[in-house]
Amino acid sequence: MCNGDATSTETFTEPTMKLFHGQLVVLVQSTKQAGEMTLTVKDKKTGMKSSVKIATK
Repeated sequence: MCNGDATSTETFTEPTMKLFHGQLVVLVQSTKQAGEMTLTVKDKKTGMKSSVKIATK
């Protein structure tokens, strides 16, 4: 994932990253086995949470 903030020192390998101007780009890669994955985004301040299921082939 990447938030587009050139001054950010957060690493790309961690499972969390802060938004930059409300945006974040997330890339997902499936294994060789077909199935379904769930991407969940949480806001620690408000407790809001949203998930999307992604089918893999």
